[in-house]
Amino acid sequence: MVASWMLGGAGGERSVPNNEIYAPVSTVTASTYTAASADVNTLVLVNNSGGCTVTLPRNLPEGAAIQFVQYGAGAVSFVAGTGATLPQTTPASPSQYAFVGAVVVSNPGGASAIWLITGV
Repeated sequence: MVASWMLGGAGGERSVPNNEIYAPVSTVTASTYTAASADVNTLVLVNNSGGCTVTLPRNLPEGAAIQFVQYGAGAVSFVAGTGATLPQTTPASPSQYAFVGAVVVSNPGGASAIWLITGV
């Protein structure tokens, strides 16, 4: 299925597949979770009353972005996996239903991703 919309100015109408307009949604209920390439450009609902620690891997490409929502009562915290870097000190979601974004801002050589977390 293809959705269309009108763009302002030159260029006219543009068609894109629906999966480029709407992010897939998945749910995590575990207390630990490792982000994967399948999570890129998705919305991950983290539903654990005791919280969840998300490990960010080293091998996702620059620009890879994942949105997380603290869907349960427990906070979502983020740590860097082996070979990855997370310059922020123990970032965590601020409250239930908060959106938190994780983005790879650099990955020289493809095996040492540097992540930044937004919304914390």
